[in-house]
Amino acid sequence: MPASILSEGKLSNLQLEAIVYGCQRHLVDLPMKSVDNRMMEMDGGEESIISQLPLRAGFLLGDGAGIGKGRTLVGFAIENIARGQKKHVWISVSSDLYEDAKRDLCDLGLETYADASCYNLGKLAYGSLEKYEEGVIFTTYQSLIGKNLEMETRLEQLVEWCGGEEFDGLVISFYIQVG
Repeated sequence: MPASILSEGKLSNLQLEAIVYGCQRHLVDLPMKSVDNRMMEMDGGEESIISQLPLRAGFLLGDGAGIGKGRTLVGFAIENIARGQKKHVWISVSSDLYEDAKRDLCDLGLETYADASCYNLGKLAYGSLEKYEEGVIFTTYQSLIGKNLEMETRLEQLVEWCGGEEFDGLVISFYIQVG
């Protein structure tokens, strides 16, 4: 976390506490159900070893309205960027919140990053996103199921950009409503 964010009080103590706990949680690999690595016959007679990748623990920020969840989530992104994780996905209910997320990055001193490395998936073409080597891709829950004429989904596009199972960045789900 850049020192200026702390020294200038750009995040409240409550927001910093959530960021610390969340980042600690992200360092934990979840216990996995034990499955023997075994040889398995695949289509075409090829054999492959089934292996398990560790699953990183998540963190649910359940703060109420007006607490600054968006700014706290931007704090998570800043901390993960500082740790070398270059790609992140921000999913929200409304594309209007893209500008709010960029504003929060700017408010925390990352104006250049917000301008150069934040992308709205809904405004990007289908196909490869490889030219976006790092950054935060913002999308909506609805657009994840969108398909182009070749029946490729935005979700598939994002998974490819993230690097599949090698992905180590954040997936931020903003405004999840239950019930």
